Amino acid sequence: MGRPPTFTALWDRVVHDRPDATFLLFHSREGEVSSWTYAGFDAVVDGVAARLAECGVEPGAAVHVILRNCPAFVAVWLAVSRLGAWMVPVDPASTARDVARQAARTRPVVTVCAAARRDVVREGASRVIALDETSADLAPGSPLLAPPGSGPLRPAGPRPEGRIAVMFTSGTTSEPKGVELTQRNYHHVATVMADLADLTPEDRWYVCLPLFHANAQYYCFAPAIAAGASVALTARFTASRWAHEVAGLGATHASLFAAPIRMILARRRADAPALALKHVWFAQNLARGQWEEFAALCGVAPRQIYGMTETLPVVTANRPGEPDPGRIGAVVPGRRVALLDPVTGAPVPDGEPGVLTLAGRRGEDLFLGY
Repeated sequence: MGRPPTFTALWDRVVHDRPDATFLLFHSREGEVSSWTYAGFDAVVDGVAARLAECGVEPGAAVHVILRNCPAFVAVWLAVSRLGAWMVPVDPASTARDVARQAARTRPVVTVCAAARRDVVREGASRVIALDETSADLAPGSPLLAPPGSGPLRPAGPRPEGRIAVMFTSGTTSEPKGVELTQRNYHHVATVMADLADLTPEDRWYVCLPLFHANAQYYCFAPAIAAGASVALTARFTASRWAHEVAGLGATHASLFAAPIRMILARRRADAPALALKHVWFAQNLARGQWEEFAALCGVAPRQIYGMTETLPVVTANRPGEPDPGRIGAVVPGRRVALLDPVTGAPVPDGEPGVLTLAGRRGEDLFLGY
């Protein structure tokens, strides 16, 4: 019998198949680099799962995650998945009002946050685990880990339909929506995006975008796990040092939005190394001159994509060998899209503007944007 289509099954498989392969490199704010193999990080996940269980996290329970980029975020994500629970990853700059509203809507059993933000989250949290957002969070004695002797926690595997996360949208156009994500959803996005990026076990993603956002989870970490590749996670985005960090961490893949790319080009140092990346995703609009300059820096032409938190895998992407900064690309395999008149809902003729919609698995149309 095959493994169930769950995110936990993907993780367990790669730990079994590639235990000694590098999984995660973490580049701290001070420039120090810590690393974990798949097996080593799996042992950490055991300790985090046991600690969360001590706090009352059980199948179906929610964990509020309010962290900047750090190894603890990844460990909590995988531990929650293992427990059959679900996480609510949100912007670590959320206000006390935002946190209280998120907690009221999701009712988390525990909140994991930075120690510096503890007072902000206390109002909306029933129990708080406060961390440093450094590699020390995964060291013995950390409040995130169960004490020695607790033993690994290996409950029955979660169901494919089981919820693993509720991710809030940005709220730039309306009240933030909570997008419900299942184990099957993460399994699907991991395998599809690994294939679209031609990811191999020898590849390494460079992740500087925030982990609470869909891009880092959907397009980088999850596909890396599906392929048995590695991830270089940086604590913060630094435009002037971007090329140096990509080169120093041995990355082959990267994913960015247009705004950070423009910042990288504007603040590029004279000693920036010439890169030889295999693949780069980018979203939103770049002028052709900017795109060409960034392609020269990366050593590969960036491929434009279009997707949203609600769509999981991207909806459109530039095909390999057909990069074009002026187009969001062709519809990816397995997707069905249509341009509809915003008033009548009828398909529009070729060449006419319309509302881009995605046909869901149950025949439902999902609004994506104009």
